[in-house]
Amino acid sequence: MTLEQMEALLDLLEAAYPTLRFTQPKSLVAKIWHLFFKEYTFDEVAKATKMFISEDISGFPPSIGQLLAVIRNNNKEVNHE
Repeated sequence: MTLEQMEALLDLLEAAYPTLRFTQPKSLVAKIWHLFFKEYTFDEVAKATKMFISEDISGFPPSIGQLLAVIRNNNKEVNHE
């Protein structure tokens, strides 16, 4: 996934969680998140993000680790089919 795609997913998170406020410039946040997600495709990360948002009842945005867990779980399910 590209840095620009990561920025788009952060925009999605901001829209889905109106109280989300980044404490650092969004460009820096995108670079940090991109370090963890660059080895995955945009489709994998977008799917995990959408799944998290649609199943979330806490009202809090996901952490990097929470989204990685969703991606890994999705990949496990695909490999077992």
